[in-house]
Amino acid sequence: MELHDVLRDLDLDWEVLILNMMVAVVIGLAVQVVICFFARKYMDAIPQTFHAFPSWQIWLLLIPVFGIIWNYFVFPRIARSYQALFEYYGVHDTGDSGRGLAMAYCVLATPPISCCASMITWVLIIIYLVKTADLCKQAQWVVHQAWEAHQRSEGLQSESE
Repeated sequence: MELHDVLRDLDLDWEVLILNMMVAVVIGLAVQVVICFFARKYMDAIPQTFHAFPSWQIWLLLIPVFGIIWNYFVFPRIARSYQALFEYYGVHDTGDSGRGLAMAYCVLATPPISCCASMITWVLIIIYLVKTADLCKQAQWVVHQAWEAHQRSEGLQSESE
């Protein structure tokens, strides 16, 4: 028996199979767009002077195959950007700002590991995005406090003159 005989005997509904594959690709792309959206949002929430790379480059993650490699550049650098901001303002209690989670996600999202660890990969990216959202709120508070302190010192200087 040859391969085409075996396939014919399976009596697969090819239209349904192709439709299911297309739906899976569209869902996967939609999820990737959501991840890119939030990553860009969190990157744009901090001043550009602390950015480790231009935030528009996050969208390069959507390029097939290249996006797998680009993970290693995007997610750890977002963490590095937050670290730079916190170090500048003297905040040292943020740990690695999610860099460890980012690297774990990058490794597990790399084929063929991703085939075996897909659920763990999804959990890691969700935890990473939640941690980055928390860092984003903390960074906004730190920058706001620094701005208020600057305004108070400006007010004191103008009163003394």
